Amino acid sequence: MTEDLEAKLQEFEEWMYERFSRSTIEDTMRKMRFFAKKCDLGSRDSIKGFLGEERRKGSSKQKVNEYIKFLNRWLQFRGEDKFIYLRTTKRQFVVKRYDQEEVKALISGTRGPAVEDARDHAMVILALNTGLRRSEIANLRMEHVHDHYLTVVGGKGEKNRDVYLDPETRRILLEYLKMRNSRDSPYVFTTRLGRITPEYMGNIAGRISERTGVKFSWHKCRHTYAKNLISSDVDLQTISQMLGHERLDTTAIYSVLDTEEALERVRTKRPRFYRDDEMFKSRKSYDNFDGLAGI
Repeated sequence: MTEDLEAKLQEFEEWMYERFSRSTIEDTMRKMRFFAKKCDLGSRDSIKGFLGEERRKGSSKQKVNEYIKFLNRWLQFRGEDKFIYLRTTKRQFVVKRYDQEEVKALISGTRGPAVEDARDHAMVILALNTGLRRSEIANLRMEHVHDHYLTVVGGKGEKNRDVYLDPETRRILLEYLKMRNSRDSPYVFTTRLGRITPEYMGNIAGRISERTGVKFSWHKCRHTYAKNLISSDVDLQTISQMLGHERLDTTAIYSVLDTEEALERVRTKRPRFYRDDEMFKSRKSYDNFDGLAGI
C-alpha cells in the first residue's frame, strides 16, 4: 500500500467517525485494506473491474452486494456516485439458535485451568446470557459492569443501552477478572498484549468449535438469547431494548416459532371459552371435569 493511499484511508476513517458507529468503522477499514490488495482504490474502473471479477469467479450476489456496501462508503467519501446493488431474490431470514445440548457442550467444553480458558468461558456465558454483539463484548470496559446490568457504550448506531446481567453470569465474570491478563487494562477481556479485538474473537470462535464439537459463532449466541427471551414470554419491546435494535420489526423476526413450540403454547396457554347466554366467557371452572362430557 502506498503512503498516499494510507494517508487517504486515514482521512476516510476520520470522515466515518462523524457518521458511523465504532464497530461499523472497524469493519469497513478491515475490508478496505482487503480491497486495496485486489484493486486500485483510486480508480473507479479498477474497483468496478474487481467486482466484475468476483461475479465471474462465482461469488454470490449477496457477497458482491456486501462488498458494494463498504465500497460505496469510500465512493461517498470521495464525492463519487455510488454503485448500484445487484438485484437479488429476497430471502426469508431464518433465526438459528443453539439447542440445549449444544449450549451444554459450549459451557462445559470451554472450562479449563488456564487464564485463556476462564476468559473464553466467561465470554461464551456472557454472549449467551446478554446477547451482546461481538464488537460490544470486545469493547466492554470494567466501568461498564454493574451489580445487575451492563452498560453498552457506542453500540450499533452509536447508541448506549443497559442490558440485564444475571447473578451467575456476573459471578463467572468476576472469577475471570481475578486472574485475567493485562490487569491494568480498562477492558474486561484481554490477552497478554492488551485488549481483545473483534478480529481475534473470530480466532477464539474457531478454537471453541474445535474444543466443543459445536460450530460456534458469537452472533448465534445473540440469536439464542433472543429466542430464549421469546420462549420466556418477554415482550418484544423489552427484547428490542436489550438487543439494541432501532426498529421493533427487526426484533420481530425472533418471534416466529417453530411448529412444535407454537402447538405447545396453544395447548398450555389458550383460554377456554364457554357460552353464557349471548356472551362468551373464558376459564369456566368445573368441579367434576370428565373430558368432553365436562364441556
